[in-house]
Amino acid sequence: MQNVLEPFRFKIHRVTVSTPKFGQPVHYYHVTDVHAFSTFHDTGAFTKFNRERRDMVNAGERCVFSLGGDEIEGMSRSERQSLMNGNYHSDHFDRLSRDFKNESQTFADDTSYMAGRLLFAVQGNHLGIIRHGKDLWQNSTDYLVQQYNKRRDNGGLRAVNLGGMAMIQLIIDSGGTRLPIVIMAVHGETIGGGRTKGGSINAVVNLRNVAPMCTLYLAGHNHDLQATRAEPIYLSNVKGKFRLASHPQRFIRCGGYRRGYMTDKDNYVAKAHYEPAGIGTPEIVLKPVTHKGRRQIDIAVNGV
Repeated sequence: MQNVLEPFRFKIHRVTVSTPKFGQPVHYYHVTDVHAFSTFHDTGAFTKFNRERRDMVNAGERCVFSLGGDEIEGMSRSERQSLMNGNYHSDHFDRLSRDFKNESQTFADDTSYMAGRLLFAVQGNHLGIIRHGKDLWQNSTDYLVQQYNKRRDNGGLRAVNLGGMAMIQLIIDSGGTRLPIVIMAVHGETIGGGRTKGGSINAVVNLRNVAPMCTLYLAGHNHDLQATRAEPIYLSNVKGKFRLASHPQRFIRCGGYRRGYMTDKDNYVAKAHYEPAGIGTPEIVLKPVTHKGRRQIDIAVNGV
């Protein structure tokens, strides 16, 4: 539980996901910008996503998830600062806190299949604030992670909230063969969105300036749904012999569930003539394969 309203910390996290047989794929979903309880939230699309993922989990598919921020509409950063700096009665704080807690609880109920399968969470710029006593606060992302961990089965993954930016070593243990990839995830508020498709994805590609050799770079915030790839080469030293090798990388804007345009609804998207939002969550399929005698992870990105 946090006693600071705006934590922004950077943590490195390691998690292992196991499958019984080599070659069994792991289906990975980075869920961001749901904006549940917003007027513009696409309830139908998110309900469909939840139903399909729950069916996959129940069918025994190996699915894992992470949260990219803005799970509930909550309050923007400026709204939260206004609330904290204003002279509001405690009843007002308590009423907002109850609403945010109830909304977060409903979100956790609707996505309960993620319990024990959640790798990590990063925070967005929209957060609910939940009050515990006079001076103790918890943000809604922390609360959600806490709820998932309460529900996980023995042996299930224990989720962590990694703050505003995260780097994760994900190890796929596929029938005893351990294959690592590295994920860098940000909400996307601080890297910008871009008014064009190229500007949007280039902002994610530029994360290589911070961490050059990650495998997956994930961002949300601007509700864009697209991906691109790169395979930079590097000099590899294997038992004293140098050779050129390539490193597959994927850069993904992970969409969301907040519609950009609705008839007769006032909206900043329409005012600024932004592109319509990309509705949905990409599926990242991580499949262990053998290529030229070497075992590795093959990566496919679907739904973009």
